[in-house]
Amino acid sequence: MEYLNRIRMERVKKLLMAGDKSVTEIALECGFGSAAYLSASFRKTYKLSPADYLKTLKKGFIPKKNGRILKD
Repeated sequence: MEYLNRIRMERVKKLLMAGDKSVTEIALECGFGSAAYLSASFRKTYKLSPADYLKTLKKGFIPKKNGRILKD
């Protein structure tokens, strides 16, 4: 189950970076029942919401799984 969740989260990150789908569309495509469940799972894994993740990417930072943010 942990492996599946890791794969799903990586897919979510890729789709977020692509920027052509809403969080709801990404949630459904990646097997989450709702955008709220995706957001909660994403926050639990990365210590950031999907929106905050995108903000950090735009600023040139790379969020890591353990919650640390490294400069690119």
